[in-house]
Amino acid sequence: MTFLLKISKKYYPILKKPLGKLYYGFFYKKKYNIIKSIKDNIIITVGDVTTFNLLSINIFPNICIIDGITKRKRYNFSIFSKLKNEYIIYYIHNKPGSLSLYLFSLLKNIFIEDITNKYYCIFINGEEDLSILPIIILSKLNYKICYGQPKKGIVIINTTIKLKKKILSIVYNSIKNNYL
Repeated sequence: MTFLLKISKKYYPILKKPLGKLYYGFFYKKKYNIIKSIKDNIIITVGDVTTFNLLSINIFPNICIIDGITKRKRYNFSIFSKLKNEYIIYYIHNKPGSLSLYLFSLLKNIFIEDITNKYYCIFINGEEDLSILPIIILSKLNYKICYGQPKKGIVIINTTIKLKKKILSIVYNSIKNNYL
């Protein structure tokens, strides 16, 4: 049996808002600003379109989390063909609206290492949307986390103590409300 953390629905409005800087509009019009803001950093992407767009301009995230689905439809672009051979690929299951303990554990083990010149792709059978939460909690300060904001653009997060505390509070309160 896999332990799944359900995030309380009362936090959904908070999580639907960008958690970092939102670059509005079509990706390629903004790519130079995006490149400038993330180059020379550890980069983590969440989502198929965001990952594909960065790979398309030869930015290789150190960690990418994808599920093969965008806007509830199969994503047809082949992300795997754009990944470098150095990528270690993991396949895990994560139910929609939840976070598996295995995802937390896997990310913890990855973040223990120096990932400067390492590359990981986590393919989630289920849904990857909430994986941003353990990434923020477990990643080191100043890592760049990129994800898509539906119908708006790309969000780039610079991990900070303040953001970590906010997300830890959401996860803790979800555990308290749902399991204690």
